[in-house]
Amino acid sequence: MVANAFEIIVEVARLRDDRHRVLRIVEVTGTAGDEIQTQDVFTFVMDRTAAGGSIEGTFNASGVVPHVVDTLRGRGNTLDSAIFSRPPSRQ
Repeated sequence: MVANAFEIIVEVARLRDDRHRVLRIVEVTGTAGDEIQTQDVFTFVMDRTAAGGSIEGTFNASGVVPHVVDTLRGRGNTLDSAIFSRPPSRQ
């Protein structure tokens, strides 16, 4: 029942710099037994700790376009699919 009630889950945590950050945005894809199945849409990747202790990072797309995008478009919302494109890998 819970898996059917939500399409997107936002994971928020307080990091060691004492600021709250969105760590992941995931799409609920279904259930397997008692487990809710999800797939990442966006994830926060910590890059470094800046002077003063603040954590810096990037919010990266996984390359997955969530199904809720079709629902939003059906309601007349415009959404550029490029935001879901996976960033080039870092060397």
